[in-house]
Formats: sequence, structure tokens, C-alpha cells
Amino acid sequence: MKRTLSGIIGLALLLALLVVFQQRVGWDQAMQRALALPLWVHLAFVLLMAVSYGARAARMQLATLPVTAGQFTAVLRLSCIHVTANSLLPARAGEAAFPWLMSRYFGLRLRDSFPTLVWLRLFDLHCLFGAGLLGVMLGRYGWAAALLGQIAWLAMVPAGFWLLRRFGERFPRRGWVLAWVGDMLAKAPIQWRRLYAWTVLSWYSKFLALAAVLMLMVELPLQAAAAATVAGELSFVLPVHGVAGAGTYEGALVGVAALWGAGPDAMLAAAVDLHLLVLLVTVVFGLAGLLLPVGRPPTLQQRRAAD
Repeated sequence: MKRTLSGIIGLALLLALLVVFQQRVGWDQAMQRALALPLWVHLAFVLLMAVSYGARAARMQLATLPVTAGQFTAVLRLSCIHVTANSLLPARAGEAAFPWLMSRYFGLRLRDSFPTLVWLRLFDLHCLFGAGLLGVMLGRYGWAAALLGQIAWLAMVPAGFWLLRRFGERFPRRGWVLAWVGDMLAKAPIQWRRLYAWTVLSWYSKFLALAAVLMLMVELPLQAAAAATVAGELSFVLPVHGVAGAGTYEGALVGVAALWGAGPDAMLAAAVDLHLLVLLVTVVFGLAGLLLPVGRPPTLQQRRAAD
């Protein structure tokens, strides 16, 4: 029932976006705006997105060592497919692609790949909120305060690991909650500093690409474009969103940009163009990932070794 309701809401959001956009802006004008961007802008956007994909794959391999040692091509393929599934499937259903592909390519069991995915998503959320904080502080307090805020926010990662480990050592694992926390801490990435560095590179290269294109499409200050793009990415973690994020993504960008006085019609056109560009790159990278070699599936002995 929940999946059906989520699908109905997602389809309704998509249809609502199509109707409102046609009435307020028009698809012809939107396509003309997107095609009017210089070629170097599109090339720079694809390059920055490629950096983001590469950093995402590098951290995925780092988080799953030694199972994926020496198999970066297979990890890159897995990462491209995972990102594409997450972008196109509703209600975060694409997350299931990660444990399934880890089992298929590397023989890793679900109970071993799931904690890795949880840690990666925790790093993602921390980085997303940090980028949003950077945009807000840039708008209100300037560069100096924004950089200090970023340093303090990034320092929460080692402080959080230290506190969690102290918590796990001091309190016995009584009850399923503490037992689950203790198990997650036991499976925390050993090289979490490098892992978080790859996470920052992945997200900030993507935000740079999105914010730059958004600023070229509509007149926005840097802090407004940064905050709007972060809000758009955060809309994907909502329990319900439109098909491929349609409707919720645009609503997040328009709503946040309105705080800086951006016109709703111009911002809606830019948001739809940006979303289409992101989806196009996502699909292309996903299809390109299917062309990457994986190697032979793991044998029974390799599966047992991985276990």
C-alpha cells in the first residue's frame, strides 16, 4: 500500500509539474534557454560531474576494501548504476542496487554491505548539510565566517567518531538499539578520514557544476545558487518525491531561491533546465557504466573468503 501510494504521489507531482510549467513558462522557451548556453559550459559541467562520479567510486572502493582491491573498474560500474537507479527510481528504491550489485560482483553478503551503505549515507548527509550551511553563512555573514563555520562543521566528523567509540566502550550492548549501534561502530570504515575527503570532493564538485550553470541561467548570487542546489539534492531524501525527483526538486530550488528575491517563473524555468541536464548526464553515465568490464563473477571459494 505504501509503495502504491508513493508511486501515485510521484506520478501526480510529475503531471503537476508538466501542467504548471507549460502554463507559466512553456517548453519551447526552456529548451531555447538550455541550448543557448555555450558549449564550454556543457563540457565543464560534464567534466565536473565526471570528477564527482570518480570520487564517489573511489570512496566506495575505499569503504569496501579488501573485497574490491584492484577492481576499480568494477566499482566504477557499480557506482554509476547505483547513482542512476537512485535518481530514477521512486522513494529511494535505487538504494537496493548497492547490496545486490555488491553480492553479484564481489560476493559480499547483504548484512556486510548494508552497514557500508549506512556509513556512506551518513557522510553524504553531513556533507550536504555542511554545503547548505556554507551557502547560508555566505549570504548572511560573508566569506570569513562561512569558512570558519565550514571548519567547525568538518571538525564534527572526528569528534563524532571519538564520542561514538567512547559511548560504545562505556555502555554495555543491552537491548537491540545499543546492540545495533555497537555493530555499526564495529563495522565503521577504518580509513574514515580519506573516505570523508572523497565524499567532500564528490559533492562539492557536483555543487560547483550545478551552481555555476544555475547562475548562468538566472541572475543569482553565489550563496543563493549554492543554497538552492543543496536544497534540490536534499529533496531526494524525502520519503515521497516525484518520478525522478520531478516536482520536488524544482520546488526546492524555487522555494530557496525566492529567499533571495528570485522570480518564480524564471527560477522554475532554470530549475527544470538544470534538472533535465542532470538527468541526461545521469543516464549517459549509467549507460556508460554498463560498458565497463567487471570480470568474472566470484566463485564459491571467493564468496566464502569474502564472508
